[in-house]
Amino acid sequence: MAAQNKLSGEAVDVAVAGIDDSNVASLRCQKDNRECILDLTTQGNWVQVIIERPNTSEIIPDKTQARDRILEIGATIVSNLKAAAG
Repeated sequence: MAAQNKLSGEAVDVAVAGIDDSNVASLRCQKDNRECILDLTTQGNWVQVIIERPNTSEIIPDKTQARDRILEIGATIVSNLKAAAG
């Protein structure tokens, strides 16, 4: 639970599938979950993924769902970069 509290603006180290120990990934989300940013390095590349919620009245996922989605996107990017590197 402490890690989720840190997501409110502070960068937190996170695990992203496919990233080895020599690379890093960090995640930060605004308190209202309007925007989450994932920064990662892999295969000599720095990648930043940003998820921003539109300003609508639709049902909004909670912070945990947004975090899971951005980590899935990060894992897909890592997989694609590794495949491209051969």
